[in-house]
Amino acid sequence: MAEKLNTQAEQGATGRVVRIVGVVVDVDYSTSETASFPVPLEQCLDAAYYALDHLREWDCDPGKVSCGGYSAGGQLTMSITVASAMRGKMLPFCLLINGYGPNDMRYD
Repeated sequence: MAEKLNTQAEQGATGRVVRIVGVVVDVDYSTSETASFPVPLEQCLDAAYYALDHLREWDCDPGKVSCGGYSAGGQLTMSITVASAMRGKMLPFCLLINGYGPNDMRYD
């Protein structure tokens, strides 16, 4: 589902990606109000594998696939990459965009 981008940073970065790549898949994952972890992670993994499986029919270059998000989406970007590697089905992204997502989750 296409949504209006929320900030100038999102509009700028996503707009640049569209101009360079041509296709953007926007994942409408469940938020914490409707589903708890790991549901959003699994939804994003499923969407990534689905997109990768359909690249050829969308006339996309499999060597030029990137993934990105902002805030929780940035954290999910990093998490699906790690989770896919841990499961032995590495996602072949050439670029990861973590727009101000939390990464250091230590509580020292």
